[in-house]
Amino acid sequence: NIKAITSRVIQTSKGHARLANNDVIEHDNLPTIKTAVAKGDKVIGGYLYNNVLLLAPDANTYAKITAAGNKTWIHPDLYALYLSQEGEGTPNRENLADFAKKYHVGLVYIIKKGSAVLLDPISGKHVGTKNISGLPAKAQFPFFMRFDKIDTGWFSKSASGTYYNLMETL
Repeated sequence: NIKAITSRVIQTSKGHARLANNDVIEHDNLPTIKTAVAKGDKVIGGYLYNNVLLLAPDANTYAKITAAGNKTWIHPDLYALYLSQEGEGTPNRENLADFAKKYHVGLVYIIKKGSAVLLDPISGKHVGTKNISGLPAKAQFPFFMRFDKIDTGWFSKSASGTYYNLMETL
């Protein structure tokens, strides 16, 4: 009995969902499954929600949050490398969605000034928010990573601004 993920749904309201686009898992070496969605198909809620990219202002905040949460944390260095490869200087919802599809990220945990937000990068919706305190006044830009900067190449956009202002746009 073979099982495969063939489609993605996005919850629109309690008890209702709509079909999302077909690019469920982007991988050039896997066969594309052409099975249509049918009545009685199994739905897995929050698929990949355990895989979380954390955008934090500094290493201490990153360490505290990842130590406390029982998730599969996707290190922001991987996202920084993705941005560099794509010629992007800063995070935005479009490149977060693309990164999430390519690297199987279910949620992005964004630390803002005074709050933490859970973003579903595929739907673009905030799925949770909580107040948070004890954040540093000065933050690494564009987000905590172990690189000095994101090398975006000669013809791409360079990053400028502050961490907290950038996170408010996500």
